[in-house]
Amino acid sequence: AIGITDYFGAGKGKAALEITHGKAIVDACKAANVQHLVFTSVLGADVAPDNVKHVKSKLPIEKYLQSSGVPHTILRPGVFFENINDAANSNPLKKGHVKMLSKSKMLWCSTYDCGRAAAVAFQNKSKYLGKIEEVVSYAGDLASVGAGLQEVGGVPVKASLVLPIFLRWLFIYDLHCMCNYFENDQGFKTGMDARVARFKEMVPNAMDPKDFFKYLGKYANGDPIVPK
Repeated sequence: AIGITDYFGAGKGKAALEITHGKAIVDACKAANVQHLVFTSVLGADVAPDNVKHVKSKLPIEKYLQSSGVPHTILRPGVFFENINDAANSNPLKKGHVKMLSKSKMLWCSTYDCGRAAAVAFQNKSKYLGKIEEVVSYAGDLASVGAGLQEVGGVPVKASLVLPIFLRWLFIYDLHCMCNYFENDQGFKTGMDARVARFKEMVPNAMDPKDFFKYLGKYANGDPIVPK
């Protein structure tokens, strides 16, 4: 089984509700005698500041799962490449532009590689039972991600913020705190390349930006990324 919770959507921005959902997943798996649950948590659940609520809310679920007796693997994905093409949150991918809430160096992955990591865990149960695995396939700042798009698409790409930092603080404080963590915490920045290398032992062909944009295939308006 695969378990995932949603702080902003199903959890309605409330940590207690998300935690309730997570515990319900674990309880259902225990009642059904599930032999392997792969739970998708988030990078930094154990070390991010408490004010990054959508990250810290995953830690009580992890601990509940670890004490439940349900055989499990926990995945902690980093920043999703898919956030660069998120029209629902006013950030559609457009030709010549990549935008995010932060331009800092971060640990990235694709949702596709998160799924592949789960498949590897299921296929190698004895190796990954009881383990926590970071899902991070690329370390780089937004400009380097834009450079990947530029190489794939053949069009100059500018990297910029979705909105000014003051407005980030004013309107989406939880995500602002997450960005501050990425931008300023030296522990987060430690050993980034080694962490990517470790994940690639699990998923050797995990995506970098060029791979992701080739996989994505088109901009938000439907135009192809790779010139024909």
